[in-house]
Formats: sequence, structure tokens, C-alpha cells
Amino acid sequence: MPVVFMTGYGDIAMTVEAMNAGAIDFLTKPFRDQDMIDAVVAALQRDAQRLEANSSLVQARERWDALTPREREVLVLLFIAGHSASLSTQARLPCAASRASW
Repeated sequence: MPVVFMTGYGDIAMTVEAMNAGAIDFLTKPFRDQDMIDAVVAALQRDAQRLEANSSLVQARERWDALTPREREVLVLLFIAGHSASLSTQARLPCAASRASW
């Protein structure tokens, strides 16, 4: 949950503590209405980004969980190998390039 910290008696130590604890912004009174609006908009945007990233992570985990052990093995090899020729050698898979030379 995004937090915008507002105080009438803020000091540097309090600001640092609030920001380290995750506050999006630290406003000292008196502040302009636009400063508050900007801080809330920034907080909502950051939270939307966090939710989107979390959703993508959940989807990736669900897709990983749906793979068979062999599919996981091949996916890891794809990530490590970087190209199909070395993948086919490591995983003992037929490769289109090697078949072309038969």
C-alpha cells in the first residue's frame, strides 16, 4: 500500500526514516494542494506498477508449475545454451540444422 507522509513538524531524520520505510513522498505543512495531488498520483502509479509486476510473476510461476519435468529441463537448457545447436547436443534432441546435413 503506497504511503504519502504528511507532517507539520518534520525533520531530516524523520524524512529519511519515512522514505526508508517505503513512503512515496514526504510533505511538510503547509503544502500546496497540487503537491498533495502529485504525490497521490505518483503513489497510485507506483502501486499499479507493483501490482502489474506481481501479476506477471504469478502468471510465470503458474506456467512453470504447469510444465512437465522434461519441459522444465529443456527450458533451463534453452536459457543456458542460448541457441538450438548446443541445446540439441546437451539435451540429446534432434536439431533442424543437424538434420539438414544428413
